[in-house]
Amino acid sequence: MVGFIITRHVISPETNRYWNHCVKLIRTFYSAYPIVIIDDNSNPAFLKADHEYKNLTVIQSNYIRSEEHTSELQSRFGIS
Repeated sequence: MVGFIITRHVISPETNRYWNHCVKLIRTFYSAYPIVIIDDNSNPAFLKADHEYKNLTVIQSNYIRSEEHTSELQSRFGIS
């Protein structure tokens, strides 16, 4: 299976724009590919999707600062 994994840690309106922009750019070229977002304890007060994205799954991280655990995520999703 081909797809994308994005890590996200939203703490302001600016960081909320980052992940939305990333998803929009992926959808521009890869409209049917699945996207998995690993959410690293984002602040719900700032977290808002710009659109109702399709074929997108959000997983809440069990770890604080999950981007530091990249090898675990790679093994979980079979990425080398």
